Amino acid sequence: FVCDALKMGFYRWTRHPERLVGYEPRLHKENVLQWEYLSYPDVKSANRYSMVLLSSTFIHVDYLKLYRNYLPLSIYDAIVDNKKCEGIAMSLFVSALTG
Repeated sequence: FVCDALKMGFYRWTRHPERLVGYEPRLHKENVLQWEYLSYPDVKSANRYSMVLLSSTFIHVDYLKLYRNYLPLSIYDAIVDNKKCEGIAMSLFVSALTG
C-alpha cells in the first residue's frame, strides 16, 4: 500500500510539478480573531486543504533554491530560531509564486 501511495503521489506531481504534492494535509482558515491550523481528521471533514507537511511532499528543487535565497530574512530567521513552521512558510511562499 505504501509503495502504491508513493507511486500515485509521484505520478500526480510529475503531471503538476509546479505544485506541492504530499500526504499530510493541513488547513488554515481565518476566524474573526485568529487563524486556525487544522490537521486530520478536521481536514478530511472539511474536504479541502491549503498546505501539506514538507516531510512527506514532492517538491520541485527550484522552490527549495528560491525559498533559501528569496524568502524574507525575517521569516527565515524566525523559522531557524524556533525550529518550526517551515512547512507553513514554504506552502505560502509557493502559493505566492504560483498565484
